[in-house]
Amino acid sequence: MGSIPTPATKRKNGPSGSFVIIEIMMEKVFEKIIEKYSLREKRIILAVSGGVDSAVLLYLSQKMLPRDNLIVAHINHGLRRESENEAIFVRGLARDYGLIFYSKDMDLNKKDEATSRQKRYEYLNWLASKETADYILTAHHLSDQVETVLLNLTRGSGPLDLWGMEELNGNILRPFLAIPRAEILNYAKKNKIRFVTDESNSDINYSRNRIRKNVVPELKKINPKFEEGVKKSIQLSGELKSFVDLSLLRVEKNTRDKNRLKISTLKKESIFIVKALILKMLHEHLGQNHNVYSKNVEEVFKILNSSENKKTKIGKLLIEKEYDYLVFRKDKKNNRLIEKKLTLNSPELFGSHVLVCKIGSVTPQKNNVLLPLEFSDNLRVRTWQAGDKIKTVAGTKKIQDVFSDAKVPKAKRDLWPIVVHKKEIVWVPLLAAKKYKKEKNNLIVEVK
Repeated sequence: MGSIPTPATKRKNGPSGSFVIIEIMMEKVFEKIIEKYSLREKRIILAVSGGVDSAVLLYLSQKMLPRDNLIVAHINHGLRRESENEAIFVRGLARDYGLIFYSKDMDLNKKDEATSRQKRYEYLNWLASKETADYILTAHHLSDQVETVLLNLTRGSGPLDLWGMEELNGNILRPFLAIPRAEILNYAKKNKIRFVTDESNSDINYSRNRIRKNVVPELKKINPKFEEGVKKSIQLSGELKSFVDLSLLRVEKNTRDKNRLKISTLKKESIFIVKALILKMLHEHLGQNHNVYSKNVEEVFKILNSSENKKTKIGKLLIEKEYDYLVFRKDKKNNRLIEKKLTLNSPELFGSHVLVCKIGSVTPQKNNVLLPLEFSDNLRVRTWQAGDKIKTVAGTKKIQDVFSDAKVPKAKRDLWPIVVHKKEIVWVPLLAAKKYKKEKNNLIVEVK
């Protein structure tokens, strides 16, 4: 169990300014959060690591909220030898307060930070679902927020993504986001709250620790109220984000069709709003736990303004220009062969098409093809493959070119039916057909 350092409280007067830790009444701040989100009537998961921040969160919660509504969740990351002892410690705190306790062991030794964060929140959300909890409370505070802003700055995050965590994001509630770490330490000391110390927080091989120990102290020499300045900037960015979100809703309504953006309409909007919408699409398709950088947005923006049909890949997401649309889809290296036999008078569902094979006499149209009767013994429908060709009265043509000429979106091509007799393609429904002689009775294939 760690000791609680006393926060610095001395004041330096002079031309360089003053260094003052502003006294924040923790319980009043927490009370405002309780009232704002009606927490006394809610069921709550408390994410508790055992460190001073989460120990204070646990202490305040059990003091000011109905204990019957509180559930303590601890995740053992398995990253340090002390991890097992920390789980035992948190279990003891939960027992002392008479609270329900859950613990989850995770082997995250070889996982990156984004994956580890994703796994933690997956478990917390699973637990919230199991216990029908309304909120998951974490102990992230203003000093964490400042570190996040500085990290985002080094990564080249845009003006909207620069400003770190939100107080409420989905069901994740962070009641300490406006409170500096020093005030939490001070409150823990005054109330003799027990906690454990994570020695890895001193390891400057981690970027966040390096910022905390080396960068933030230097910035506070320039402005002792640096953290408060960041907090004000975050509040202003929130106002900007509200304005941008309203603009995005309007632009999205006019330009978006599921996973596509209409380019000609987008080009009428401001560059900032277009890039903000691209950023939103990337986050949506990659997931919030996948880091998206300004260079990724610029890559997509260049495709948007290209005169050619170009594409780029970010993670497993393929972003491609198709005619007047910018399309976001999962990358598929090769479409898998799907093949079915066509049987007389037996409708066959293939993708979004229904094919019917029968014998009779009809007028040739786009939605049917007339074939020799003997083809009925070996007629199949399959997906198209690279190199496929069809012979028509106009000559031999690649199926890929047939799709391109008809402006069939690539997302629909993988399950577009290709009708074949033995190894020869005889029909691409609605698009191209090999012509055969019309008889009194033909084998007819129709598509619906």
